[in-house]
Amino acid sequence: MSLGNNIISKEPNNLFSIFRHFRAKRPAKRLLSLCVLVVAVACLHFQQDVYGKQRKDVTGVVKMLPDTTSMTPTSSLVVNEYQLKAIYIYKIMVFTIWPNEKANDFITLGIIGDDQFKNYFSPLINKKIKGRNKKFNVIRLGSDYSKFDYSKCDAVFISSSEHKKHNQIIKSINNLPVLVIGDHEGFINANGMVSLVTRNNSINININNPPINKAKLKLNSIIYKQAKIVID
Repeated sequence: MSLGNNIISKEPNNLFSIFRHFRAKRPAKRLLSLCVLVVAVACLHFQQDVYGKQRKDVTGVVKMLPDTTSMTPTSSLVVNEYQLKAIYIYKIMVFTIWPNEKANDFITLGIIGDDQFKNYFSPLINKKIKGRNKKFNVIRLGSDYSKFDYSKCDAVFISSSEHKKHNQIIKSINNLPVLVIGDHEGFINANGMVSLVTRNNSINININNPPINKAKLKLNSIIYKQAKIVID
């Protein structure tokens, strides 16, 4: 998986051709052409504003990318919501310290409910995490998680498909040193730890410190600097 500056498949065309057509028109048709030109400029401005916001968000994420060849920025990727969320989740986990970190060789993410990440984590699985002497792993639980031992995970992502059950899931994890992440409204209010909520074409990181502190987890200041909301 790679991430780059071209996050859309097509850029807006320039306006030179429109100006050429405009100058060639007869006076009777020039007013109509002018109206078309005004609309075109307005659309271009809107598109560039939206794309600019996306690039700004992507630039922030690129600065957080791990030093791995598979995630070196390129100029050909069309980035979508869950590609970005996969990167955020990975980096949040990389910058989290667990109490008495497990002796095993992995930092493991469990995905509960519908898996919208597809293969976005694939380039990271079994890759060594710089500075941690551990590798990254993912367990996909789907809907069969009621009897799962969450102590096998260092973090879990609760999909929006399970939003009606997130209270129950969070309670079952509550006494474990497991980072609980979600991306739906109300997740933080249900005692979730970190939420990745998409608003206005950007992904907002919200952090809920009380359950994080209770689980004796420590998030690096890098994550807090990226956060939109921090609840103490």
